[in-house]
Amino acid sequence: MKKLFVAIMLMAGWQASAQEALILRQAYGTTAPSGAVLHFEVDAPSGAFQKIYLVGEGVDGTPSVTSEPYQLSIWVPRSVTGLHRFRAVGLNNAGQLQFSQPVLLNLTPVERPQSISTQLSNLRLAFIGEAAELRLVGHYADGGKANLTRAPETSFDSSDAAVVRIDTTGRAVATGPGSAEIRIQNGGLVSLVHVTVPRFLAGDLNGDGKVDQDDANLLQDAFGTTPAPGRDARDLNRDGKIDAADLALLRSLCTKAGCARQ
Repeated sequence: MKKLFVAIMLMAGWQASAQEALILRQAYGTTAPSGAVLHFEVDAPSGAFQKIYLVGEGVDGTPSVTSEPYQLSIWVPRSVTGLHRFRAVGLNNAGQLQFSQPVLLNLTPVERPQSISTQLSNLRLAFIGEAAELRLVGHYADGGKANLTRAPETSFDSSDAAVVRIDTTGRAVATGPGSAEIRIQNGGLVSLVHVTVPRFLAGDLNGDGKVDQDDANLLQDAFGTTPAPGRDARDLNRDGKIDAADLALLRSLCTKAGCARQ
């Protein structure tokens, strides 16, 4: 029943207009622990609400509080990490639900992982502008795991930005031919991803050394995509769009007539 209530709140409540009558307060700032109980307090007019709940993305809601002080605690599993919203929900005396403004917290496990890993140790980006999302997983003594990609303690660094760039969310983008390493660190733990980008041949989007129908298919799949910053191999005419004009140019570069596969 509690999970059903939370599901209703998440479907209806996140989009509902917030009411000034409810103010959700917390003492964590912008970062709070997961794998722990979080404590909140709600400011509300005295006697205006029959019940007040607390709901959060990815977690079960709390039992209701029916009288002041409106103090609520919520268990956040260790597996719930990254940016999540919390709201106070009040049932007023008219039987209507009112919602507080959301509180946004960056959740990170209170425990330190024993080790960390990514979904791959070698990454091949076939062409300049191709991107991949790296996901960092923490492994714990009890066998549990948590996604630490956006944890405050996690950092990403490229050994050569001329080959691959990496942002704070773990998105890697090929910027030039060569090889480099992406260093991902969480606390004192480090995970390395080796990245290779083949030498650039105009129109060779899959990096196999020739231009054929396989490359044309990749380009068609990217129609409407915004080119990656800098030199994106799919934007062959450098007009800031990936569209039919680039496909026509690619076909003029095909190794065999009709872009036949070799």
